[in-house]
Amino acid sequence: MKTSINSFPPLYIITQEHISNFSDFLKKLEHVLSSVPNNSIMLQLREKHLSDREFYTLALKMRTITETYKTLFIINERIDIALLCKADGVQITSTSIRPNQARKLLGDGIVGISTHSQNEVIQAQQDGANLVTLGPIFETPSKINMGKPLGTSILSVQKRVSIPVYALGGIQSDNIESLAKKHKNLAMISMVWNASDLSLMIRSILSKIQ
Repeated sequence: MKTSINSFPPLYIITQEHISNFSDFLKKLEHVLSSVPNNSIMLQLREKHLSDREFYTLALKMRTITETYKTLFIINERIDIALLCKADGVQITSTSIRPNQARKLLGDGIVGISTHSQNEVIQAQQDGANLVTLGPIFETPSKINMGKPLGTSILSVQKRVSIPVYALGGIQSDNIESLAKKHKNLAMISMVWNASDLSLMIRSILSKIQ
């Protein structure tokens, strides 16, 4: 089981919940993964607008591609689909079942948890999580319901835990340089998927945090 900070890639990419054309998306994904070093990114499928059947179909195809390019593949929330498509793990919320409960179903699979405070990060490690996302660090429309941005100082919690803490929320071209000087594990959504050249954007981000 992966548990240490250095066991995971520095960049955690989460899908943007806009996938409609599976074929185009999968071609784009394969092109991206073929152009970056193996195990340099981790990928989470988070598409809550899809039906269960659509989600499973997409997950299964993404699992095939991610296995080919040795990329860790995480499913958002759906432990059943993670097991069915043989994903590497799941990402759950701080109000979901606890990581050690998810572990009873997943076995050695990765259990990530979304957190929004230092206390939640520490609790996640105590409950057996392998990694956490922490945010929103900066202001972002996708996390407006989570309240005010936490700021970068909260990332000092990384010194108090041995699992990786991925900074998430509002990371863009105007703040990534300063953030990367302080913290090397980043979780990203819009900055990656809104780029005109995904491969170039990912390589640029990796050059800042590796």
